[in-house]
Amino acid sequence: MKQIYTLALLFLSVVALAQTPMRQSLENKTYPISKYVPSVIEVSAGESNAQGAMPEKIPSLLHNPREYTQWVVGASYYDLQSNSSVQNRIVNNGSVKATAWTQSFQQSVYSDRGTGYNATNVETWPDIPTERLEAVRTGWPSLLHLSSGKEVIINHDFPTSLNMLSRANFGDAWTSDVITSIAPEGIVWPRAVAGGADGNSIHMIALTSPAGNQTQVPTVTFEGLDGAIVYWRSQDGGQTWDISDEVLDGMGSDFFIGNRADSYAIHARGEKVVIAVFNSFSDSYLMVSEDNGDNWVKEIFVDFEVDLYTGDDEIIDLNGDLIADTLYNTDNSGALFIDSDMNTHVLWGNMRYLDDVLGDDAWSYFPFTDGLAYWQEGWGAGNYVDITYAVDIDGDGVLGFVDDIGQYFLSLTGMPQIAEGEDGSLYVSYAGVVESHATSTQNYRHLYIIKSEDGGDTWSEALDVTPDEDFDGYEVSFPSMAYVVDDYVHILFQRDFEPGLSVRGDLDPADLNDMVYFRITNDLVVEEVIGVEEQIGSNISVFPNPANNQITITAENLVGGIRIADISGRIVHTSFNLSAGSTTIDISKLPAGVYVLQTENGSVSRFVKQ
Repeated sequence: MKQIYTLALLFLSVVALAQTPMRQSLENKTYPISKYVPSVIEVSAGESNAQGAMPEKIPSLLHNPREYTQWVVGASYYDLQSNSSVQNRIVNNGSVKATAWTQSFQQSVYSDRGTGYNATNVETWPDIPTERLEAVRTGWPSLLHLSSGKEVIINHDFPTSLNMLSRANFGDAWTSDVITSIAPEGIVWPRAVAGGADGNSIHMIALTSPAGNQTQVPTVTFEGLDGAIVYWRSQDGGQTWDISDEVLDGMGSDFFIGNRADSYAIHARGEKVVIAVFNSFSDSYLMVSEDNGDNWVKEIFVDFEVDLYTGDDEIIDLNGDLIADTLYNTDNSGALFIDSDMNTHVLWGNMRYLDDVLGDDAWSYFPFTDGLAYWQEGWGAGNYVDITYAVDIDGDGVLGFVDDIGQYFLSLTGMPQIAEGEDGSLYVSYAGVVESHATSTQNYRHLYIIKSEDGGDTWSEALDVTPDEDFDGYEVSFPSMAYVVDDYVHILFQRDFEPGLSVRGDLDPADLNDMVYFRITNDLVVEEVIGVEEQIGSNISVFPNPANNQITITAENLVGGIRIADISGRIVHTSFNLSAGSTTIDISKLPAGVYVLQTENGSVSRFVKQ
């Protein structure tokens, strides 16, 4: 058995686009800052939420007001821009700002669905496009610019093949090519980035069509996987592909049963290429190549307790109390970035899961799970740290949500993206649920940015940079940030006037959503910092984990004192004058949740009280 950590990853049965959760009324209207509430949504058939009047608005702080500008560059009734992780939908190459998104001007069926695209090389933007770029129905565009000046968009022609649009230079006419796959039921949900020594290689990952999206009976797997993440490479700007449909060693059926849509990311810088996979009920990991995709090394950042977990055949009961355990995992929405020093940074939203019924082909999640987790390549499995949470704006110790939130199946702090400034500063954007703006039944998500000026060792407080704060309210979702930060941070996001989605989840009535290009000056002041350096490389273990009544702590040179804090930082236990290498502590009276444990010599760990 592997050691359990407070985060676990990827659900192995693939979730189809039609999957929606059932709404359940919540007993409490406010949620403790400990963030974890006993509210479960079962993943099964669902119902839409009634719309209501806007309640009185609590002023929300733009913590660091700076110069910002926004343009509505596009629109779409089709509002599902991603199932989980956000794609690279915006490029800033110094002279050109380009954006792409999935677009449709129909309110159902979406037969006109395709790539919406808008770009500019001046200060103003062209009119909103009303036609897709392709002649066929597509979705999920990845936008990239090569060093040669070539512009490329890769998307899927669901459910059969991938489609590539390209043009030699900005302003030229687009050409279209089909990227064929040997997957028997097609290939979907691609991610593509530019890399290579000359900046003209294309690295791409995509998912072979999982059972939930197949048309034939019986359904088929690809190399034994129900949805295989496959790797593609072109070293000549997409003219030819010298690697295609490859399941990399370490990503195959020996380790996984399948993969979920959009639960992955890819980035490249020079010869280094990194793939991240964000899972729910299996290991979450990186695949790293230092030679432009020829050879790969796997590194796990969350080590799941059970190998090849199937869900319906077994229940995870780690402490032997005959009760299924809840596990803290990723929400499948993560981000990946290689900085100028060639260090790899990884982010994901936390999520709490429960699978307590055998044979029902379903699992549950806790929609108010909070926390944006951060990890660097080389830190080792489990050594991540939460660097931001939903903001308690009025400081009353609770998150004052009116009732519910839009259903993206994500954390309260989800959809992260990472970028780098010219001085090496790191910028992280995400869509966070905010307590100050809501309809009568659901709180909105706002656009937040946090910043690190020391390579990820410390991070600023969360800054709500949502424009138009005087407006009654709108939902910010799927923010995609340009990798290059110059004088400004450049972001494309979807603006909706109702929390949640119409395509899945909430099943709200279809409405026209704005695609907004937003830029804000990069001088976001680091006022308060969250340190992560002391939480890495701990020589301390806690068993059992999760635990009910007591824990045994073992550490090198365990002498002096121990303190335990809840997730908000409040000290809930201290022990002094320890003289042995291990000690046992009674935790039976602690509320359920995640706790941080620190010894006097600086070792840090965390555990879950059930």
